[in-house]
Amino acid sequence: MKSVIFSRRTYTDNENSKKYTKSKGQDKQLTDKELIRKVHNGNKEALNTLISSYYDDIYRFCLYLTGQEADSYDITQEVFLRFIKYMDSYQHRNLKGYLLIIARNLCRDHFHRRKE
Repeated sequence: MKSVIFSRRTYTDNENSKKYTKSKGQDKQLTDKELIRKVHNGNKEALNTLISSYYDDIYRFCLYLTGQEADSYDITQEVFLRFIKYMDSYQHRNLKGYLLIIARNLCRDHFHRRKE
């Protein structure tokens, strides 16, 4: 089991879920599934942790696809709004992949609206 640590994120080769260290010096590790469960229970801090963990990656992906900063910010925000709205139906193992699929579909919709 090989782990690589970048800032506060821990990426482990043999696991599909990220683990996060709580910011206030606590040693407890939280996986995406645990964070999602806490969000279901109304924990706003867990929601902030999920969003802040993936926001930059989703934004950069949208910027790559659209080439427009303003559009990328709007689409990134819509990605997280859709995730929150449909969180109950989330059944994937890889949250980042799921969010990137939502982002790709929203970018595609953006281009279709632009053509019209």
